[in-house]
Amino acid sequence: MKTCPKCGHQFFECTADTFDTVNFTVTIDDDGSINSEESGKEYVGETEWHGDAECVSCGYRFDRNTGRPLSPDERLLPYTVLLLYPDYIADEFGKETYLAHVMAQSAREAVTQAQENALVDNGRTNEDPEDFHVLLTICGYWNDLTPDRR
Repeated sequence: MKTCPKCGHQFFECTADTFDTVNFTVTIDDDGSINSEESGKEYVGETEWHGDAECVSCGYRFDRNTGRPLSPDERLLPYTVLLLYPDYIADEFGKETYLAHVMAQSAREAVTQAQENALVDNGRTNEDPEDFHVLLTICGYWNDLTPDRR
């Protein structure tokens, strides 16, 4: 179980997106998974946790996935970014998209992360990430529920 690097406390406050933004007192496993002391997932269903955590004892803030310390004004939010594949990668240009879920401080940072992830996932690290045209950026993790039409 993770403990606060500053004071050793094991309880943190994490924010989750349910129908509204809600804070929960939680413990965090070494793999980064959340255990809610208030059984948050039981009554809110599956939800997406924000990327930052704050020690309830001393107020130390950090990125719960990387452990990187965060300043008081830094907030890591979940974003969904939909990108259009460039013509030199797409089999059918204009129809192929890349859906990314990232944690970022802003929509601009989310787009940059998504574009870089798209290059890496397609083995194109020498290309320009901005070749992946942004179609949509929204706060929260959203999934495409469109049935496969093939």
